[in-house]
Amino acid sequence: MTAGRCSSSASFCWAPPATANCSASLPGLATNLLAERLRQLEADGLLERRRAADVAHAAAFYQLTERGAALEPVVLALIRWGAPLMTTGPGGDHIDDRWALLALSAMLTASRVEAPEGDLTVHCGDHEMLVTIDSSGRRVTSEAGATTRPLATVTAQLPDLLAAVSSGTLGPGVAVGGNRQFAAKALRPEDPHERQHRKAHQVP
Repeated sequence: MTAGRCSSSASFCWAPPATANCSASLPGLATNLLAERLRQLEADGLLERRRAADVAHAAAFYQLTERGAALEPVVLALIRWGAPLMTTGPGGDHIDDRWALLALSAMLTASRVEAPEGDLTVHCGDHEMLVTIDSSGRRVTSEAGATTRPLATVTAQLPDLLAAVSSGTLGPGVAVGGNRQFAAKALRPEDPHERQHRKAHQVP
């Protein structure tokens, strides 16, 4: 399987887009090439084409198969590896707010965090996420509406949000409501050395 197929499959880790929306997720890819790429990913067993069973004339959409979903740890590792480069912004690269959930999950999920327990609501474009810190560690979900009393709320465009998480500093492009100190700690990434140490001592 080529690297191009891997990168195309990775774009489906955030959501199962309809065919009409794939072009927005993969800019610069001609329609005929997109259709060919999708067919190849189906043939490789990475994607499956589906339609909503309860909607007449529903548009087709694609979702990852079990084999395709197995790419997620690889994508998360690449996000963490490239995190130091995010502080300079995207330049002329295409960005998609849907990437925020997976990016924050890759950089913030941890089994132990030196921060008080509580919830942080994150707004990025039209997307809303929840960073939760409790006795089980820190996790990021799309269930922001599940809490009615977050300790803080952060609103930022994706480049500013990624720069804040990568650098551990809330820059001028990040608007904070509520407890700013908690927001800063909740968005502080896990030290890579601590992550390696934790994994090395995990019980198989």
